[in-house]
Amino acid sequence: MLCKYIKANKPIIYIAGKLTDTENHLILANIEKAYNVFIELLRCGIYSICPHTLTTHIIDAKVDTLKGMDYEIWIEYCFSVLQRCDAVLMLDNWQDSYGAKKELSYTKKLGLPIYYSVAELKAALQINL
Repeated sequence: MLCKYIKANKPIIYIAGKLTDTENHLILANIEKAYNVFIELLRCGIYSICPHTLTTHIIDAKVDTLKGMDYEIWIEYCFSVLQRCDAVLMLDNWQDSYGAKKELSYTKKLGLPIYYSVAELKAALQINL
């Protein structure tokens, strides 16, 4: 075993929500929102993947992209990660996001469970925290 803390068969939750916006401070607010959910889940023992946290230093509203990175490369990366997850948590701002809508559609194609709130996710995982 690589680490005594690794617990086998724990589900991994993909966090999907709005990332890009018209101003960098709004983008940072979206990242912070997602990060706070990530921390809340981790405190409850729920492991998750939060793509927002990978973009903190590379996103730029002025060029509406991930500092020159093609959008299709980013969404392909997200889909690849999503395939390895067990469920998806949609943040409350997902409806304002083209990318989150694409992630939701892809999640449905994969047949993964979709949750629309932390409370709903905790109930499904039978966590009473």
